[in-house]
Amino acid sequence: MSRYLSLEDIDIWSRAGRGALARNGEFWYPIRLIQYLEADKSWLVRWWRGCSFEPDSLGMVTIAPGSTSTVPELDIVDSLWGDRVGRRKIRVSTHII
Repeated sequence: MSRYLSLEDIDIWSRAGRGALARNGEFWYPIRLIQYLEADKSWLVRWWRGCSFEPDSLGMVTIAPGSTSTVPELDIVDSLWGDRVGRRKIRVSTHII
């Protein structure tokens, strides 16, 4: 079973309010799913307030910790709780606890 969100998985485990990881650049950051946007095949998410985002190629950080934005469903995985092998396959960002 793939850990990426798809329309088939939405009713099973990816409901609004659930925690997940989203890719921003080359790193993955913790998020909270807010609402699925079916027309765009994306999610409205809230980024965790402790995220420390990497600057883009221009040296700018485009997402503020704790803010909301839309993320394509292909850039979201579930929280990988209990999946040690799956967690080792992705690069999680640095964040403040």
